[in-house]
Amino acid sequence: MKIMSVLLILLGSIGLTSCSHTNSQIPNEFIETNLRHLKDDEGYQLNKFGVKFTDGKLEVNKVGELHKCEYQFSDGKLLGIDRGEWGGQLCFIPTDTAKKTLKIKEGNIKFIFSFKNKLYFIEGLAHSTTNTGSLYKLYSSINSFVFKKIMDFDGAPEAFAVYQNKLLIATHINFYSIENFKQVVIYKNIFRNGLYPNSIAIIDDKNIFFGMQGAIAKLDLWEKNLKFYKNKG
Repeated sequence: MKIMSVLLILLGSIGLTSCSHTNSQIPNEFIETNLRHLKDDEGYQLNKFGVKFTDGKLEVNKVGELHKCEYQFSDGKLLGIDRGEWGGQLCFIPTDTAKKTLKIKEGNIKFIFSFKNKLYFIEGLAHSTTNTGSLYKLYSSINSFVFKKIMDFDGAPEAFAVYQNKLLIATHINFYSIENFKQVVIYKNIFRNGLYPNSIAIIDDKNIFFGMQGAIAKLDLWEKNLKFYKNKG
């Protein structure tokens, strides 16, 4: 009986510690709110918050519009440009200034990244009635690049992260997981009503944080529970 009591106390302590750890990740200047109150807030349209983990701590900062992404090589860099409805492109800029910039593809380039030692990029556009996106694999050789489309999305990708050998992608509306290049919708309509996600920071399945328009949010995949937090100021 004493052993059972000790086990129950230990389990309870673990649960409280986990809950406390999660709550402590939310910065003190943010308070929980609901979607209706969030949209009524005067600062909603004025502020965009990005999230990331620094030394195991959730860091939240105001961010502006991101119009480019980069990927470094020893002899140059890939540059992705996204100008919305005015287009964009993916190009390679050599470190040697005597060499010309190599244009690879036209399109609104959102992310360039390495995954399992392979190069990929994501493009997307949400404007007027257009709301699309795609994932591409990029092959490089001396002075040339070739790309291959892997899959399409039913919305423009806005935030991206790698987690446990999976790609996690937040579009204008849905939240996706891509494992073994099979696309699964984890949560439908999570970003409806103009929340515009811009970043993802992950502890585990119960603690996935999003930076977005006017707020941050925490998603618990086990409970399918989404909580919003707005800045007190």
